[in-house]
Amino acid sequence: MGYKNIAKQKRQKMRRVKVLSVLILTTIVTAAICFKYIILDEKRLTSKVNLNEEAEVVNTMSDFSYISEQKTEAQMNNGDKFDFTSKYGIVVSIDQQRVYVYEDSKLIKSMLCATGVEGSDTPVGRYKIIARAKSFFSQQYQQGGYYYLQFMGDFLFHSVPFGPDGKIIPEEENKLGFKASHGCVRLSLDDSKWLYDTVPNQTDVVIY
Repeated sequence: MGYKNIAKQKRQKMRRVKVLSVLILTTIVTAAICFKYIILDEKRLTSKVNLNEEAEVVNTMSDFSYISEQKTEAQMNNGDKFDFTSKYGIVVSIDQQRVYVYEDSKLIKSMLCATGVEGSDTPVGRYKIIARAKSFFSQQYQQGGYYYLQFMGDFLFHSVPFGPDGKIIPEEENKLGFKASHGCVRLSLDDSKWLYDTVPNQTDVVIY
């Protein structure tokens, strides 16, 4: 009789151990599944945050954010957006390599130009025409320009370069429409003379 009771108790104990083992195993599996989904959700959230941060950087606008890089000449007709304080206004688009001239905020002329190469960039910002002369010559570069308008420091609007002989350098003329200068804004000889003859000192200049 005693032997049967001992055997019965052992079987009951074994059943309890099995049930407990199943419960423990189930708890472990459930915890592992939950942890997996928590990690996945965290990764998804981190990914979303990174994408949002990147988008904010990509979409950061300049001080002249009202100007789209996709603007066509027709869309540049209205100069009110530039808030000119002078009768004439000059706008330089580095992206388009064009100069736009306004009178009473209406576009009157568009010209091909060449701005500064990388490392000698044409400075962006708002300026005014502060000085002018019919020509200059740089001993350093052995080049000069006709009909210059100064807007800041050594930065000028002027014709494509001429050499020591005073003649326009053809290969430099062919660079209009591309970044090619040491920081100045180059124009064709005819366009530089027209600009020189048209706009007075203190004319507003916007470069973007």
